[in-house]
Amino acid sequence: MKIDFVITWVDSTDPKWLAKKDQYANVKSNYSDSKTAERFRDYGTLRYLLRSIEKYAPWVNHVFLVTDNQRPEWLRDTSKLTVIDHTDFLKPDDLPVFNSNAIELSLDKIPGLAEHFVYFNDDVLLNKPVKPADFFDDNGAPRDTRIYFSLRPKEDFDSIQFTNLKLINRDVIKGQWPLTKKGLFNRGYGRNNLHNSLQLLRKWVTGYYNPHSAFSFTKSDFQQARELWAQEFAQTSTHRFRKQNEISLWLICYLRMELGQFAPRALTFSQYYTITDGDRIQSDLQAADHKVLCINDTETDNYVADITKLNQALAEKFPTKSIFER
Repeated sequence: MKIDFVITWVDSTDPKWLAKKDQYANVKSNYSDSKTAERFRDYGTLRYLLRSIEKYAPWVNHVFLVTDNQRPEWLRDTSKLTVIDHTDFLKPDDLPVFNSNAIELSLDKIPGLAEHFVYFNDDVLLNKPVKPADFFDDNGAPRDTRIYFSLRPKEDFDSIQFTNLKLINRDVIKGQWPLTKKGLFNRGYGRNNLHNSLQLLRKWVTGYYNPHSAFSFTKSDFQQARELWAQEFAQTSTHRFRKQNEISLWLICYLRMELGQFAPRALTFSQYYTITDGDRIQSDLQAADHKVLCINDTETDNYVADITKLNQALAEKFPTKSIFER
């Protein structure tokens, strides 16, 4: 089974990209942080993600780096990596696009992409050796974490989750939850099995746990969801910036979980941090407590100090250049 890795990346300091983005600054969006710096900032993690892939997943078939007519100045040409421009797989009428949901929902259209692939945001990296079995089972089913939480809306991001949830309940569950109990209970979920026990009292889904991690997918996952929600996929693809009435990649995960087309994954597989968690990140990097780390951007009054500390910790963890670097 061939497994490819897909990474999305943007250099928000690129004058050409900024000028293009500014042309659409007046595009209406009801999503409050759709144009904020935190949504686009590059704080140096891509280099270390690639180093982590070479060190901990040398078995990967190919790496695709998705960009908007950009390329890291330090990136080296190698047969192991292909830079994919938005024009290679997105519709011309939808470009330019600055909305990660619109981009991610078409990743399966990347030319030459294998049926089985793992998707990384550029703020996600490997923290210790991984195997293909960490992402897919022996039958090729993608690994995922099926845990239920009640959705408690408090920010714009929750409106997108609500849209995903509405579609799952309306078009898949139809008041008959669960359609399957596959992966509903697992030792790797720990105490969260209690949340799933409470969900058994309901006939509708009230919300999901959404881990920030490396996502395992098949192209068939995308095709199945797109056939079911063709209108919603098409509408989201036209949103240059995020809007509240769109769908996200999570919808594909929800669909396959409810249909039993996945394999369970332990909650401890990955850990979510923000750039302000410097000490905790450094500790995890040193101890390798989790196989995958997500180090997300966030509002901070000490941005320069935070990313300086982060990059120092990453440089200590991955001091050697990879084959992807000049």
